Amino acid sequence: MGLFDKLFDPPSKDNFARLLSDAIWEAGETVAIRYDAEEFRLVVEGEEKRFFSLVNIYREYCAMPSTKRRQALSHFVRSWFANRKEIPANFEDVGPDLLPAVRNRCSFEMTRLKAELDGLPSLEWPHQVVADHLTVSLVYELPEALVQVQQRHLSDWGRSLEEALDAACDNLRKISHHQWNNPFPGVWISPWQDNHDASRLVLADLLQVHPVQGAYVAMVPNRDTLIVTGSEDEAGLAHMAVLAEKALNHARPITGLAFLLDNGTWLPWLPDADHPLHDRFHLLQLQSFGQDYAAQKDLLDAFHEKTRQDIWVASYSAVKNDQTGQSHSYCVWSQGVDTLLPRADQVYFFVPKGEEKGTVVARASWDRVQQLVGHLMEPKGLYPVRYRAKEFPTAEQLAVIGGGRKFSA
Repeated sequence: MGLFDKLFDPPSKDNFARLLSDAIWEAGETVAIRYDAEEFRLVVEGEEKRFFSLVNIYREYCAMPSTKRRQALSHFVRSWFANRKEIPANFEDVGPDLLPAVRNRCSFEMTRLKAELDGLPSLEWPHQVVADHLTVSLVYELPEALVQVQQRHLSDWGRSLEEALDAACDNLRKISHHQWNNPFPGVWISPWQDNHDASRLVLADLLQVHPVQGAYVAMVPNRDTLIVTGSEDEAGLAHMAVLAEKALNHARPITGLAFLLDNGTWLPWLPDADHPLHDRFHLLQLQSFGQDYAAQKDLLDAFHEKTRQDIWVASYSAVKNDQTGQSHSYCVWSQGVDTLLPRADQVYFFVPKGEEKGTVVARASWDRVQQLVGHLMEPKGLYPVRYRAKEFPTAEQLAVIGGGRKFSA
């Protein structure tokens, strides 16, 4: 590698961590900073114990032109110190800097679980669930960072979450008067790219001024992208899928799921099974759930190891039929194993033989399994959804579940 490459190629993760921590020290930091390579984050120990994830900012840094990286590094340093800036104690002083934040519900839950794993105080981040798979919370916008509003701030203000969200949405609406982009007939894309595009999903009136065929369908693949089209516009939906697939590679992805506006409420949405685009949207959904479940499994495995609980966290897997092009997700329910099952399209019932072999003795859709042996599945209040299965179905139950068929592993 030549000198030019060394100067302008994106740094490795370890080198980026050193680069940022050095810059933080030069900016006046006085506490000790430890680099956690395994979790890819910077850690401050002691009374001020905190964690600074490098995942998203590293992606941003590597994706931008080399000429902009020095400026970006300065911005990341300011973000580090923004954590120490207190949100105003008076609601009137929050002013236009209080905004709603729409995020993947999984990232919200994983942050909570990670704090519990790291021994940090319970995170009290007031939020509402949107369309089952998203959350809307409150952030206080500083020039260098977005600071998450906590329950104690609402208590100081003497406001409920609903009241604060109403004010935050009014603030966001005031800075949302730009004309939307229209790259394809019937398809509309948010123009702002200000870290709040996805959050404008909660401002349904902004979307409804644009004509679409059928009901409004929206996707928020990343923070800077909100795509809208109509449920009956096949060409528009196809274009939406292409845009979403590309936008999911953004440094701050949210989800590949689509949502339909029904009487002012967003609902998870897929085209009907016989729709030409069903498989494409279903695949985006499977990919998003796969990533969410994988992140959850890593944390739950670590938590069970720390607490010495012998619970198997089953994987969420997906397969594609090369002939039909159809995909489906599945999970494996194993005999004799205390398991946390993810909700998948199909459940495979596995009887082990020795340490490495075994037989799939039945297979059925999730709905059928829940209908027949749901009493063996205990919902655990997790997101993504998981059910604890301590007991395995009887041979008689398996025969009913599998419709009398047997499957080989």
